[in-house]
Amino acid sequence: MNQLYQNILNKFPNKYIKFAFAYGSGVFKQLENEASSNSMIDFVFVVDDSIKFHDENLKLNPSHYSSLKHIG
Repeated sequence: MNQLYQNILNKFPNKYIKFAFAYGSGVFKQLENEASSNSMIDFVFVVDDSIKFHDENLKLNPSHYSSLKHIG
């Protein structure tokens, strides 16, 4: 696996991640005239317990969530 992707995955509570894939302009090579420094990498995670995943991710990465995180 590409080291960049592994570094990103390591920032999440990956004990709950069963499958993940990345997509976006930062993953797939762009045409030369479409390439930019603003490339984006998005991930889709398939997890076995979404409540535990989000509970732990909220602690690790609170900036991933809106202010609604304070409601519960």
